[in-house]
Amino acid sequence: MKPLIFFLCTLFTAHAAPKPNILLVMVDDLGFSDLGCYGSEIETPVLDRLAANGLRMTQMYNTAKCHSSRVSLLTGRWCRQAGDEGMQRAVTIPEVLAPAGYFTAMTGKWHLTKEPTDFGFHRYFGHLSGSTNYYHGDNTFRFNGQPWTVPSEGFYTTTANVDQAMKFLGEARAEKKPWFLYIAFNAPHAPLQPLEVDYKKYLGCYDVGWDAIRAARVQKQKKIGLLPADLPVPPRPDHVRAWDKLTPEQREWEAKRMAVYAALIDRVDQELGRLMIDLEKAGELANTLILFVSDNGACPYDRQNINTDKEPYHADTKWTDSTGWAWARNAPFRYYKQNQFEGGIASPAILHWPAGLKSKAGSISNNPAHLVDVLPTFAAVAGASIPNTFPGRQLTPLAGISLAPILAGETMSNRPPIHLLYGSDRGLRDGEWKLVSFQSQPWELYHIATDRAETKNVAARHPEIVERMSNTWHSMSKDVLISPAAEIKPVASHVTEKIHREWTKYEKIVDPNKKAKSAQLKPFTPASDLAGSWAMTPDPQLPNVLILGDSISIGYTRDVRALMNGKANVYRPMSGKNSPANCGDTGIGLANIDGWLGDKKWDVIHFNWGLWDLCYRNPSSKEQGNRDKKNGKVSFTPEQYRANLEKLVLRLKATGAQLVWASTTVVPEGEAGRFVGDDAKYNAIAAEIMKRHDIPTDDLYTLSKSLDPELFVKPGDVHFTVKGYQQLAAQVAASLSQALEKSGKK
Repeated sequence: MKPLIFFLCTLFTAHAAPKPNILLVMVDDLGFSDLGCYGSEIETPVLDRLAANGLRMTQMYNTAKCHSSRVSLLTGRWCRQAGDEGMQRAVTIPEVLAPAGYFTAMTGKWHLTKEPTDFGFHRYFGHLSGSTNYYHGDNTFRFNGQPWTVPSEGFYTTTANVDQAMKFLGEARAEKKPWFLYIAFNAPHAPLQPLEVDYKKYLGCYDVGWDAIRAARVQKQKKIGLLPADLPVPPRPDHVRAWDKLTPEQREWEAKRMAVYAALIDRVDQELGRLMIDLEKAGELANTLILFVSDNGACPYDRQNINTDKEPYHADTKWTDSTGWAWARNAPFRYYKQNQFEGGIASPAILHWPAGLKSKAGSISNNPAHLVDVLPTFAAVAGASIPNTFPGRQLTPLAGISLAPILAGETMSNRPPIHLLYGSDRGLRDGEWKLVSFQSQPWELYHIATDRAETKNVAARHPEIVERMSNTWHSMSKDVLISPAAEIKPVASHVTEKIHREWTKYEKIVDPNKKAKSAQLKPFTPASDLAGSWAMTPDPQLPNVLILGDSISIGYTRDVRALMNGKANVYRPMSGKNSPANCGDTGIGLANIDGWLGDKKWDVIHFNWGLWDLCYRNPSSKEQGNRDKKNGKVSFTPEQYRANLEKLVLRLKATGAQLVWASTTVVPEGEAGRFVGDDAKYNAIAAEIMKRHDIPTDDLYTLSKSLDPELFVKPGDVHFTVKGYQQLAAQVAASLSQALEKSGKK
């Protein structure tokens, strides 16, 4: 009888225990070693204290990208599986916790479709955009579903997020409900705009450079037991210049940029300190489950820096990221945000819950976990049910698992594989093994149990493991994520240089004898658009289509191939064994057209010239392609463009193929070397020529003008993201189908 009484008493006590409050904190672009308790020299005493009294995780994975990590965090599903930013195939954490009696609130960055109040949050303050000015904000700020105007003075977004979070907690306490609070800081995401007091604290601290800082961080990580003492560490990559090889001016600039990163991270810690004091005063800290995570690793994209001669704590400055410091901040790992190597996907994760966490204070967990595990974990500790149906959505199964064993101080075993995908970067973590591909280059295999920093690619030694894991990755992509065909094509068969056009470029001393050649640079094409295999096995029974065009057309060609699979063989001119030719301006076209056409009989030719013709270039300019709006000269004036394009049309008509003209895509405000409005001017000239020759137009200009700014790779760039190219490809494929039908080849 006594065991039964004991059981009933235990059950009653468990049911009588108050539900824990839940605080979820996400920062943006934080490197693996950016906190003091993860190896950094940056002062983060509040987070360090939470780690010392809680648990640090060394293998908490994200998706390597801002919006996709937020989708997985909120839904417990892979981003594609959840329906991407729209999350139409998932429910969110607040939609699970609210029916269990929780007050739900959020502050900070949303970066998804609609607004937080449309997805279960009772309260929301923050910006819907992917990043914002720290001092002036932007026009996407909302307060409980309504537009909110940022004050002209006295505003700083990191501080404002915590100010409003504490007000929301006051409302929850008044309603006497357990609460779920999600704070999504913009920091340390660019633009790099610190508070003056925080920035000056770190000035001079980084004069020693990134080689020394990274080495010191790795040494500290091993000393504090975060990583094994014998862990192999990769050397500095070739695309990051040694600190002592930089010019004095470069070292001064880079040291100031790292001081800004430190200041932004320090400020997050200070604001969390205010929040912890608030929880302690309310008597809530002990029974509040706190989880601190990042959406991806450090960002390497060194984009347009504005007002570098000013102090960074002015609202009109816009400093961006540094590849060298991203390498140091991700210590000891390789690569960065958007890459599925550890540097992109592994970030700090701290758990703190005195009333519920059973592991020893200060413990370190090496269990692999992912942001998809957060929803099932929170549901478990809150006693909330995860629905199988939800009005207006078609729910897919959860991808994540509960981390309850980790909370109980136990080791997890036999977790499902962790699927990794963003754009053309891929990966799979399965047990001790990690399969990874840089921009769809050949698969690499690493034994993470002994080589966490991915220094030894053993794919050649274990082809059977590569095949097994590759099959798993592809089947999960197709059947679980419901990924589009363009994202799950086989990886390339040949290795190419791992580089990205937006990584920091360190200017070299120019040989005076080579200055004349600098004006002859080839038309620029993003490395991500060129990466991967371009090989194609044509079907002799199908019609032949040729795509002639600029770098934009390179970006959508392979998606068009996928859409036209079984309907046509889609070719484009090649430059070298495995590199598609950028057809550049009309002058380049006239010089190369015969070679590009070859002796093949073309059924349809989809062609365009324009973006490179209207590019202003100056031989003395240091920008890519010598672009210079102020002192440069346009490649071909409108009248030269008209004459050249007329000649090209006549040559193409001589092939007897059905021709389709693609209008030049839009030139956004801020594009280097091009003026807004020139695109419409050159398109008008082309339209006149096409009308005279009775050639239909594929209006990519109008389509590109209608695309969401997030579908461009960055503000002021003519190039597109994977999703942007997919939208262009859909229209191109439709135009080709119409042309084939007209020619009787469909």
